[in-house]
Amino acid sequence: MTKHILPGYVDKILAALQSEGFAAYIAGGAVRDICMGKAPEDYDITTNALPDEVVRIAKRHGMKVVDNLGQAFGVVLLGIAGNMAEVATFRGEVYGKDSHRPSAVSFGKTLGDDLARRDFTINAMAMDRAGNITDLFGGLDDIKAKTLKTVGRAEQRFGEDALRMFRAARFCARLGFAPDSSILDAMKSEQGRAKGLSLDRIKKELESIITAPYASTGVKMLVETGLAAVSAAVRLKGVQSSIVVLPELGKEGAWRKIDSVASRLPLRWAALLYGLDAKAILQRLMYGGKFIQKASWLCVNIDDFMQLDETSLRAWLQIQATSGEFHDSAEMKEALQDIQQLCKAHKGCLPAEKINALLGNMPVHTKDLAIKGHALAGIVPDAMTGAFLRSALEKVQKGDMANNKKELLAYASIWQAGR
Repeated sequence: MTKHILPGYVDKILAALQSEGFAAYIAGGAVRDICMGKAPEDYDITTNALPDEVVRIAKRHGMKVVDNLGQAFGVVLLGIAGNMAEVATFRGEVYGKDSHRPSAVSFGKTLGDDLARRDFTINAMAMDRAGNITDLFGGLDDIKAKTLKTVGRAEQRFGEDALRMFRAARFCARLGFAPDSSILDAMKSEQGRAKGLSLDRIKKELESIITAPYASTGVKMLVETGLAAVSAAVRLKGVQSSIVVLPELGKEGAWRKIDSVASRLPLRWAALLYGLDAKAILQRLMYGGKFIQKASWLCVNIDDFMQLDETSLRAWLQIQATSGEFHDSAEMKEALQDIQQLCKAHKGCLPAEKINALLGNMPVHTKDLAIKGHALAGIVPDAMTGAFLRSALEKVQKGDMANNKKELLAYASIWQAGR
């Protein structure tokens, strides 16, 4: 592995801690990404310095303390030249009956204490300032084998924090790794512990799974272990309640096509829920109205779209343009690009150039016309401009006239003369 050059702000933090006699490492996801030849999105630093000591060292070395979570979590957020980094004290975690989050956090004395509490072997590695890797649980071997394993027994790790089961699906979906059989077995046996996880936390993991490069791998894990059908906790009008997350997903569902469409969230949801009542499901998952409208429009219209030929395409586009579904032609164009991807994933459809040629001349709103009100001065009275533009919009949508300034001005003269 080629030595990774740490960003200056990270190196400065490590150097400052070491100069004061403390151990300091980057740990977790950043080390995993470096070992996989990827540039980390962020860097977490772990040290045997206590939070108060980290704060004092940071101030002595000219670093800004942005936030100090102190005794509760042992994390200090530092800012250097516009960059942020979390510095966490070596720690252990104690889990109670909740099994959703630690009931207590204790500060550890060694790096091994800190790494042993982590979820998966690929996230339980550390690297010092010189680039030396500490790998106590076989994370490097698992990266080479593209296998996801837990640190210790999977049942214990998932029993401590039930959200780790969703995280397992997320890492497999993101990295293209295969889950170790012990992980799948534990997801099945421990799924009951997920009951009571908040919908917000589960939904965040679901979104990460379905927008990942290997989304179908993650979804398959959720479906085949039964985790997709667990209940999540929600608070509605001040009352605690629960909902079943995604019981509709079948083992042979159309969701297997999800990897072949772009990773925009509404499009991925549409691919996941093809053939199902997307609107009802997304409402249950408490998405906003605009988001539901986008995703459910794709699910509702995909079957009709796959049947279109060149003759019926214009009429269908006209119906969509006048439906009130879209705010402007740009929004409709984006929806058409998405539905073409779904179409290709399931069956195939008309060539994109034919669709886009008609779409380019299909305004949704008068503001999409190739002429503005000021250009009509002297032809159409100001008071009648709106009426003319609506008439012109209808003619262009029907295909009776091209959407260009020359034809629109010519029609303006004819329209006004006929009044």
